[in-house]
Amino acid sequence: MTAESGSLAKGLFAVVAGSLVLGQSTPSRHAESVADSVTLTIIGAPDTVFRAPDQACEQNDRPDGYAHATRTSAGIMLLSGNAFGNYVMTGPDLHHLTRDCGHPRLLSANKPDPSSFLGREWIVATYRVGSIIHALVHNEFHDAVSPLCMPGESGPANPCWYNAVTYAFSNDDGVTFHQGADVVIAAPTSRWNPQRGAPAGKRSRLYGYFGPSSIVRRSDGYYYSTFVVINNPDSARGTCVMRTRELSNPKSWRAWDGKTFSHQFDNPYSATTTEPGQACAAVSPDLIHDFGGSLTYNTYLNRYVLTGFSTRQPGPGPKPCGFAFSFSVDLVTWTRPQVFATADPPSKDAPDCMRGDMGMAYYPSLIDPSDSTTNFEMTGRTPFLYYVSGLGSPRRALIRVRVRFDDRSRAVSGGTNE
Repeated sequence: MTAESGSLAKGLFAVVAGSLVLGQSTPSRHAESVADSVTLTIIGAPDTVFRAPDQACEQNDRPDGYAHATRTSAGIMLLSGNAFGNYVMTGPDLHHLTRDCGHPRLLSANKPDPSSFLGREWIVATYRVGSIIHALVHNEFHDAVSPLCMPGESGPANPCWYNAVTYAFSNDDGVTFHQGADVVIAAPTSRWNPQRGAPAGKRSRLYGYFGPSSIVRRSDGYYYSTFVVINNPDSARGTCVMRTRELSNPKSWRAWDGKTFSHQFDNPYSATTTEPGQACAAVSPDLIHDFGGSLTYNTYLNRYVLTGFSTRQPGPGPKPCGFAFSFSVDLVTWTRPQVFATADPPSKDAPDCMRGDMGMAYYPSLIDPSDSTTNFEMTGRTPFLYYVSGLGSPRRALIRVRVRFDDRSRAVSGGTNE
């Protein structure tokens, strides 16, 4: 535990049953204005955690996601790849990890039926409670039949893209993950329709809910996660927040509806569902847009920190894009993402972005080795930044480097910056 974690003694947090319970707080003017006084700086030398294809378990096993970690009875399990077998890295601590090729965690079902929500599956976040490790899964369906799409191709090369957030669990310490009869957490608001989902020109047509963040638990007993909504044409693109008290029940998640956490996700393939359904309400849409990926509570800032890749900086003309952070006191009201390391945008959809110092790098996330909680929900002043370098290349790597938060407002108010 870092020195900055002294807030634990002040009652803002409590560690219950091996998981972090984060304190409730309400927005304030200081909480919003402090964003202008905070910086995040890279202070260490980069270290390679996993490199493909040198350490890959199979041909398509390469870093392609936000790194998240969970403690198991044997040590650490780190998510970091995109193989269809969902391989992970394991070891006694975050400093000594190796690729475990002997145990594919979840084999993608790759079913050709969009209503099954068992397509190409990637575990993107895990949360251990007792002996059960719960998982949020990024589920993709690509229409391999319609002539409007790419017949014969069921993978990401097919631009027809129908996405959902689903659920899996492990009861053997994370060695294997399973899925029950109910897997759907957040389904698109309409059934798959190639007439509407086919690409416009050569651009992919993404539709649904994408990339849930890591999970944090607050003192209200709820578990929270953010995710991106791209529901063409039922809603605008943005970031949503959802919560549940029952991680084992996929149907129990509720999202922010603009006023309360009352939005219920309906399965469009249910006989009782009217199409199109209502999408969840984006949080701080004019500021964060569709930003996010890594969610932690920072004990130095006493705020939730959302880390991701920003392509929507304010101002006219070319602008710096890349790794950025935003914070919040309530998970609903967020500050404008601040870029702290520039990188090339991952696609041609961001023509205003300048070339970045880090090149083709993506998926920034924060993990603090000094955090003793089971699910690494907490970061201090000097966590590690994990990211994927060489995006778009078969030779890509998961890199980590030490970073440091600084809050200048502490010096102005007479407080300490440690």
